[in-house]
Amino acid sequence: FCSVMCSFCSHTASDGSFYDLSPLSELEFVTTDKHGDLFYFGVCSKAPSCDKTNSVACSVTEYTLTTQLGFLGHAKWSEKYSDDGEGISLTYGGGEDCNGEVGKHDFTVTMQCDPTTLHAIVDFESHCEKSRATIRSKYACPLYTEAVENDISQIDSTLPSSSDSEHEVKYWWFAVAAISGVLLVAFFASVLIL
Repeated sequence: FCSVMCSFCSHTASDGSFYDLSPLSELEFVTTDKHGDLFYFGVCSKAPSCDKTNSVACSVTEYTLTTQLGFLGHAKWSEKYSDDGEGISLTYGGGEDCNGEVGKHDFTVTMQCDPTTLHAIVDFESHCEKSRATIRSKYACPLYTEAVENDISQIDSTLPSSSDSEHEVKYWWFAVAAISGVLLVAFFASVLIL
């Protein structure tokens, strides 16, 4: 169920929730801050509007000055902004801070589970050394949890194995054939008597 970007876009959280954000990897998100600067960013992918290769996020001022805020090669998963099973965050480091120092800015995208929303930016803030966007999306809902997978495995282990099932099917067919044979003999016997 994963796309090409799955290795970059999937994560199993400490509570066992499995997230696959790859459906969002083909999108570029755009928002503004209180100063009117534009911010472009991607989820698990570079932002096409940013100049540099592998730049996940950038800001563009009204004077078209572009600042790279985070890079794919510096991605880290985080659970500190979401409750268990309700979302996940990706922090992209290596960006340029407001003083022009490279490697000093982190851009965090927090994904919140909302089964009714395709994707929507619901919050954004930017500071000198960090920026954070919050997106609600159905794709931020865990696909499953390891706890559920363990329960399924336990149920599977209590079911008869396929070889046991095959023997049961053979015995069932044998019983049906035997009963059918008895009924046929009884039928022909009654026909002969008449």
